[in-house]
Amino acid sequence: MRTVWLRCVVLVQPTTQKQHKYLLAVSDTYASKCNETLFFTDSSVLLEKLSDSLNIFLLEGLNPAKWSFFLRVLRFLEARPPTISTNTTTQWTAFVNEQTYLVVDNLLLLIAQAGAPAILGRLENIRSPVSFLFPFTQTTAFCMDSGIALSDKAIHLIAGNNNQECLSSNWLIPKYTGKALLKCGRQIGAYILDPIDQDGHHLFVGTSLRSLFTKPQQALSFLLPRQSITQQQSVVSDCCSHKAIGFGQLSYRDIRLMHYFVNQMRVFGV
Repeated sequence: MRTVWLRCVVLVQPTTQKQHKYLLAVSDTYASKCNETLFFTDSSVLLEKLSDSLNIFLLEGLNPAKWSFFLRVLRFLEARPPTISTNTTTQWTAFVNEQTYLVVDNLLLLIAQAGAPAILGRLENIRSPVSFLFPFTQTTAFCMDSGIALSDKAIHLIAGNNNQECLSSNWLIPKYTGKALLKCGRQIGAYILDPIDQDGHHLFVGTSLRSLFTKPQQALSFLLPRQSITQQQSVVSDCCSHKAIGFGQLSYRDIRLMHYFVNQMRVFGV
């Protein structure tokens, strides 16, 4: 019996070419394993093209990298509670962009027991010339390309009307979503986790999967379906975790290929 209700939210980046192919790739693959999948775009053309087949919403000025926009999405979700089964013990939302592949089964295994407010994702160190001039400024942030997951309690605390600390108008809150979410999560007392496996591999991977391989022939052997399952798994064990949850910076073709490996070759997941 399933005890986790998972909503997947896809934030479409305005600069991506052939956006409709990415959204259809997501819809045809891992989105089918989410209890609900919502797409957000700033393109009225994309909305008109896909509104009959996808649960897609138009938000002007969409920029997933900006905290002011991300907070709007959180408030939209907070005001739109889903109808879920009484057997559900916890509710989560995964946020990705159109270039992310989400291994839903692996995510569900990780979050099934979580009860407290929690935010999961890849933490990275982002430095700029400003950070060297002001060494005490925050340089750690969530990598948005690899996807993040928030419990319903975390969303409620961040998006709630009584929370003044996380407002985008608060000058202490960073403008970049990855930094602001980490700072805000800490302020509300959320459990922050950048999960790794027993071998030290991160479960959220923001780098393109092709670039993870140390040799070109490794990438080729992984990406060609003619390889045996043993060969595929041997290559993956050198680059990333079998328990991996999110992969970023993929093409729409890579998303479909990843789905094949996850569900047919069983390269990732249990």
